[in-house]
Amino acid sequence: MHYLVKNESLIDQSQNKSDLELVFESGMIIFDSWPPIGKKFENGNWRDKTLSEKTEDGEINLEDRRNLLKSGILNFLSTKLEQGVQFQGFNFQSREEDLIRMSLAIKKIELGGSWSGFWRDSINQWRELTSEQLNELALTAGNFWETCFRKSRTLIDELPSKNKTQLANYNIDLEWNGIE
Repeated sequence: MHYLVKNESLIDQSQNKSDLELVFESGMIIFDSWPPIGKKFENGNWRDKTLSEKTEDGEINLEDRRNLLKSGILNFLSTKLEQGVQFQGFNFQSREEDLIRMSLAIKKIELGGSWSGFWRDSINQWRELTSEQLNELALTAGNFWETCFRKSRTLIDELPSKNKTQLANYNIDLEWNGIE
């Protein structure tokens, strides 16, 4: 079934004209549901609802919203780790793979292997570092990774306790920054 709508009012369709004729004559819109799912009438026009509005109105179930937020938190974590840490005036990524590479380089040095004296920063420029500075960078990046991982897990673990309004208005950046 289709519903003819003008502004935010449902139009009586008892006339003999086709839906399409009525739409062209009067500027009406055809929706598949009433009220239209995913739409909100505002300032004289229909617009797509925000994710928050869909959650509040029950158009997105809470488990789906939690799953969307979990994915968003994991993406936020990934972005933070790619942005990395400042060290010696340069920015270095602190993703898990970067930490593993640093650990391998440090272990190689500990076992008596030679150190090239360079490490790539987040814009892929080689930066000169002593082996001691590499150790400091690994600790700095490792601490940052650990903090970010803890924050992401805390946010994800709290999602089941959030009510509909909290889930609808959830702001990952604000929640992230609210954790010490």
